[in-house]
This record gives sequence, C-alpha cells and structure tokens, in this order.
Amino acid sequence: EKELQALSLFQKSTGQNCVNRIYDSLSSGRKALIKAVYPSDEDCIQAWERMIYPVRPVENASAENITKKGEQVRSKSEVLIANALYDAKIPYHYEMPLDLNDRRVWPDFAILDLRSRKAIYWEHFGMMDQEKYREDAAGKVLSYQRSGDLFGQDLIATFESASRPLGTRDIDRMISNLLAPFYT
Repeated sequence: EKELQALSLFQKSTGQNCVNRIYDSLSSGRKALIKAVYPSDEDCIQAWERMIYPVRPVENASAENITKKGEQVRSKSEVLIANALYDAKIPYHYEMPLDLNDRRVWPDFAILDLRSRKAIYWEHFGMMDQEKYREDAAGKVLSYQRSGDLFGQDLIATFESASRPLGTRDIDRMISNLLAPFYT
C-alpha cells in the first residue's frame, strides 16, 4: 500500500512520459548504451514528419497563401495558424485525411500529441457568416463527436466571420494553452 502511494506520488510529480524525458536528456554517448523502452520524442517527431499522405489540391491556386513550411493552404487564417505552429516547433500536417465513422474528412491541421503519440486535429471554420458553410461545419463537428473525438482533447476548433476575424493573439493563446506545454 505504501509503495503504491509512493509510486503514485512520484508519477504525479514527474508527469507522463518521464522515462522519455530522462532518456531524451542523456548525451548521445549514454543513449548509445541504452535500449530505449519507448521511442524518444525526437524519434516520434521524425517519424511523424516522414509520414506520406495524399495531398488535396488547393482549388484557388492563384492565391498566394504559402506558409513558412512552404505549403500552399486555402486561406490567410490557415497561413497564420500554420506559421504559429511552425514557429512553436509543433509538428503538424496540413489536410491529412482522416476516416471518421461516417465520412472522410481533411482536418485543416493534424498535430502530433507527444503525450499520447496520437494526432490532435485543429479545424478552422473561417466563413461562419455563410449559412451553407455553417451547416457543413456543424455536420463535420458532429462527425468528430460521433467518432469519439472530444473538444479540447482530440479536437481544437477556431471560428471566424467577415466581421469577427481570427487574430494572431487568439492563435497564440490556443497554442500556448493547449499544445506548447508538451513541447517544452
């Protein structure tokens, strides 16, 4: 009983992935002497960045919405989100296909969650003042929910309309509160 309490207290004080953090902090010489139990954060990030997936063409190719990573995205707001993720050194993929229970979607951003080694999806709904777009957005969010994805845990969403644009402070707050703690 006392050992379990001590282990529980230790786990709470060190957080998740403590073994990975200890391994990642070792010098390359020491790492060579140890066989890692789990892939390191570095290895997971490299594997994530090597992933290949089908890319959807951008319809409005004349628009110059190019990110710092060199990707063409569909809107200026997506450029802002992509660049903020890039600047924060948070690995992401743009429009990587995802099969939900009832449909295939292309989340604006799939972000590697280092804690769980799974993806977190960031959807940006940028034309909320258009009725058809709102209906499609509601259907997409419902599909996420029906597949078990939870807001703030598996899914991040931002919204804007012509009269209420998304700002860089809003994006930075989302990243610093929801994502950055796992990359520091």
